[in-house]
Amino acid sequence: MNRARTTSLPLAVRLLVPVGLAILYLALRQHIFTIDSMYYLWDAEFAEWRRLLHPHHLALEPLLRAWWRLWQWFGWPGRAVAPIQILNILVSLGSLLVAARLLRLLLRDGATAVGWWLLLGVSYVPWYHATQAEGLPLFVIFGTLNLYWAARLPSHGEAPTVRTAVTVGGVIAGGVLIHQSLVLWAPLLAWMVGREAAPGVRWRYGLGTLFGAGAAVLACYLIAGAWATGSVAPVDLWRWFTGYTQEFAGRCGSLRLLFSADTPRGLASTLLTGAPFKPYAFGGRPMDAAFVLALLPFLLVGTLVAVGIGRLLIGLVLGTTGDRDPGDRRAVINVALLVLLGALFAGWWEPANRKFWAPILPGLLALAAVGWSGWPRRRPRLGMVAVTAAVALAFSFNLAGGILPRHRIHDDRQPMIMFLARVVQPADTVILQEDRVWQCALYFRPQQPVHGLPGPNSDRDDHGHTVLREAVDAAVRTLSGGGALYVTASEWPQVEAEIEAALGPLPEPMEVLRFGDADLYGDEQVLLALRLPLG
Repeated sequence: MNRARTTSLPLAVRLLVPVGLAILYLALRQHIFTIDSMYYLWDAEFAEWRRLLHPHHLALEPLLRAWWRLWQWFGWPGRAVAPIQILNILVSLGSLLVAARLLRLLLRDGATAVGWWLLLGVSYVPWYHATQAEGLPLFVIFGTLNLYWAARLPSHGEAPTVRTAVTVGGVIAGGVLIHQSLVLWAPLLAWMVGREAAPGVRWRYGLGTLFGAGAAVLACYLIAGAWATGSVAPVDLWRWFTGYTQEFAGRCGSLRLLFSADTPRGLASTLLTGAPFKPYAFGGRPMDAAFVLALLPFLLVGTLVAVGIGRLLIGLVLGTTGDRDPGDRRAVINVALLVLLGALFAGWWEPANRKFWAPILPGLLALAAVGWSGWPRRRPRLGMVAVTAAVALAFSFNLAGGILPRHRIHDDRQPMIMFLARVVQPADTVILQEDRVWQCALYFRPQQPVHGLPGPNSDRDDHGHTVLREAVDAAVRTLSGGGALYVTASEWPQVEAEIEAALGPLPEPMEVLRFGDADLYGDEQVLLALRLPLG
């Protein structure tokens, strides 16, 4: 088969990029954590094993727990933060190495591939979540493996074998167990295996890949569901399996979301941090020149990607893809199909959440790189100049706007956390609004009596007032025993009414602390204190 010549780079150059990114990620580990990070950290250390079996990402939390236990077995004395961050850095580097192979397959030009590889490495989602403490990098590495195999199957020059079908089936199964949404790519990948196989075995290889992966996933789900629910009744297993979608019904999954402004905003946030806009979104700051200036990097990097994708689409439609042979052309189309399906899902389900866009980012940049590689030969350096400028811009913007501030500030040193450590006693009760500060309090001060009441920043409701009743009962016991009740002013009215029903009229609480979330620019919260007079 006649293929375009592949240019390569010296081994030293190929090693320099991942080693440099590893040092960058490790040196700038985050100390301000996402809400999801706090959930994962808490579950890794304290949750029962059954609670780790979440059907939306069945294998993710057990893997994080097992990794932390391994560190403990080797004598690690600390919390789960550092081990999980190290795991995320290692997995992220693995994703980047797979993405490098994807770029080389589609571009066949080592120098051009390195430029786009660097752009991926300093894009916000890969960089930020490599240094966070949640499980997104595991989701991304399986997404990248899916994209890689979609490109490799037609461009490798050899028909798939049984070993190929088993490998792709394993990638499909592993991806679905890490994140349920990757099941959407399974039929396409299986079809690609069958299409590239020899004529006599196409159906056998394609269906074998799909049903083999499906059988493995189904067996894992049945075992996990029976363990998590303590039942093998179909109704119980179905309730466990669909609980996540029911929990988010009405908030996620609609065509209205797909065609909303959240879709381009969520996709853009995978490339560049949106942190500079938080004072405008949460703090009520009016739009000014700084707002417009912060938009410029999005415009420039977005234009680079959009021009590349646009040129690629025009080339595919008009058949002007240069000297690419049919196999290389099918590789590009395969990746484009997965990216399109992933983008439609992310936009339909939760477009503002950059995590759902993360698995398609390597493929999106690879496709844009292919588009730029077909630029007229009289201007061969234009693409390299453009991507080099984008790398420098993305690096500086993400470093200054998102990475460095979260490296300097520490969640365990927030005013509320320090107050808990210095003032609150075991016999006291603390009632906060359920938000990220409450999550930090639970994780960094797990031995202290902190309750959270669901509110606008919470992912759960309290229709039966169970959570409120537990907090009020603890407050009544504390006040009756001479302890202190600490409660945020926003939660005090509903708590006051419940406590007065049990203890009678209460004196006015006094303000003891003003605090906010170090990662947001929301309203400042006020902490009140109340202690009943003895006798």
